[in-house]
Amino acid sequence: MKVDFGATFKELTRFLECRGGTERQATDAPAANDFSRLLGSLSPESDRLKVIEEKSANLIEQAKTPGPHEPGVPMASFRFARPEQKADFLPRIEPNLDRIPQLESTVKTPALLEVRRVPIKNVVFDDSSSSQQIRNLIHAAGSEHGVDPMLSLAVASAESGFDSNAVSRDGFASKGVFQLLDSTATTLLKRSEQNATSYRPFDPQQNVDLGVRYLRYLHDVFSKPSELPHDLNTVPAANSAALEKLAVAAFNAGEGRVAAAQQQARRAGKDPGQYDAVEAYLPESTREYVMRVMSEKSRFESFVRS
Repeated sequence: MKVDFGATFKELTRFLECRGGTERQATDAPAANDFSRLLGSLSPESDRLKVIEEKSANLIEQAKTPGPHEPGVPMASFRFARPEQKADFLPRIEPNLDRIPQLESTVKTPALLEVRRVPIKNVVFDDSSSSQQIRNLIHAAGSEHGVDPMLSLAVASAESGFDSNAVSRDGFASKGVFQLLDSTATTLLKRSEQNATSYRPFDPQQNVDLGVRYLRYLHDVFSKPSELPHDLNTVPAANSAALEKLAVAAFNAGEGRVAAAQQQARRAGKDPGQYDAVEAYLPESTREYVMRVMSEKSRFESFVRS
């Protein structure tokens, strides 16, 4: 019988069993079995399997016995770093949920900025010659037309920040220091002794004079019953403080819009001569405008007193 020892162990086993069943007698079967066991003992795989079994048994025994530094660690928590190193026992770490920062769910609303507005504090301490000249023009026009110069300054500041070249971006193309509409300025020119003069919106002196004239006109409209187009009538202001606010509201929204708000206040059983009663029926933008102008007026007055 020719045996190829270069074949695998299983192939040799099958070969011997086959030979024992066909060519050898039944009395020779034990010898064949002994020879199979001999081949198994000579197989290079047998030594490697024995080593693996011995190492596995040792690791299982180590896992059952807690280590000196990590008592009570379950067997499932060990891992191998490298074949030459002993098993590492890693304790289970529970996350501390109390230390996780909570995110604020609220979102703050962004503030809207007026692009062409200049903060009042910058205007008050602005010593540039052009700004000072415009303030002087407003003081002179207020004294001439009987309008509080501090109120005139506050309106001009809210409208343009004393910029004689300002043009509004609201689609109406209001111009100049007081941001007058071309139609309003032209009407004011016709009512004044400057009727023959052409309208120059970016001329500071003319724009300031027309702007303060318009403020005086609005004071007159709301200081006595006045008839307006579209069957609207104004109600006299209850006092000087209400008169200023009604005039400022009309400078922003138009006298007709304020007169309509007065009628709504009267129908609601409120005093239409009080600005506080009329305020609720005005556009939100107009209410904010009146608040801004009155706040700037107070700042100008504080600056003058200091």
